Amino acid sequence: MGTMLDLFFAATVTGLLMLSVISLNDDLVMAQHSSVVQHSLQSRSADLQRLLLRDLRMAGHGAAPGTGIIRAFPTLLELRGDFLRDGAQHTVRYALGDTTSASMTEHPQDRILWRSIDGGEPQAYAFGLVDLQFTYLDSNGTAASDSCDVRRVLYQYTLESSAPYGDDSPSIYVSGGISPRNLQ
Repeated sequence: MGTMLDLFFAATVTGLLMLSVISLNDDLVMAQHSSVVQHSLQSRSADLQRLLLRDLRMAGHGAAPGTGIIRAFPTLLELRGDFLRDGAQHTVRYALGDTTSASMTEHPQDRILWRSIDGGEPQAYAFGLVDLQFTYLDSNGTAASDSCDVRRVLYQYTLESSAPYGDDSPSIYVSGGISPRNLQ
């Protein structure tokens, strides 16, 4: 009888240890996935921010005063300047698509940022973007009433993982602004 009790006790302890190891393994896999997704989001955010800042710095370069920003809306921005650094004036257009334009992703709130140069074929940027807003300020720091009055462009966006892991959908919120020299 004592041997049976010892075997039962040993089996119970072994089972509990196995459950503990499986739970630890699951936690490690979740932490690794979260780390990889956060790194991916940070990398995509840095790429998007670099692109926006590069184009915004070139807004108005070589253009007549007051013509560096052609259209200025919260989710649409058209800039004029020497973006290709070839001495010619080009137009760059950023437009935020709706959720149907990103239907190929698993995330239902995804939107795509479209960028085109000189009215050419729009290129998709920033998959996983769920929100993007531009704000335009004049020389007094108040909302610009006309695109020719814009002296500072503020931006804010939220990137989320395009393939959520369970109920978890990691995200990054970024805000910033720039006062392009060529618009001053």
